[in-house]
Amino acid sequence: AFKKITIPASVKYLGTYAFQDCLDVTEVVYLTEVSTTSTSATSYSTYLFDSCTSLKRVVLNDNIKSFGKYAFADCTSLATIDIYDPDEGTTTTNEIGVATLPSALNHIETYVFQYTAIREVEIPSSITYLSSSTTTTSTSSYGGIFKGCAQLEKVILPDTLRTIGKE
Repeated sequence: AFKKITIPASVKYLGTYAFQDCLDVTEVVYLTEVSTTSTSATSYSTYLFDSCTSLKRVVLNDNIKSFGKYAFADCTSLATIDIYDPDEGTTTTNEIGVATLPSALNHIETYVFQYTAIREVEIPSSITYLSSSTTTTSTSSYGGIFKGCAQLEKVILPDTLRTIGKE
């Protein structure tokens, strides 16, 4: 079984369930370039890597604009998210447990990181709204986005965030 998935710049679309239940994958590197004619390359589909239980590290293109529902849900070993900067050709290297989200991210669907091993994450300043369907009062989750993340200790919200829940 394969352990690493590298999605090259030539890929412009990843469909729903594309890599769901790839139980042996430990690392995903998403290098795709942003297409100016299609938004598909800038979004993660629903259930894209759902239940990839051995997945520990993901490298995301800094130009990703949205995550579909359950994109990384139930990836119980996922602790680290690094960012690939296509303009500079460089990749960040976070300590284990730290997730850096793409600076272009403007939409996070529900349960994207549910039951992952992320310890710390900063919501980028491009996020101004978290919908009511992504909010919850549970102390073990933040906005449903981090439902069941028992290791989550710190979520940094941006100064640009204006709304959490219904107005």
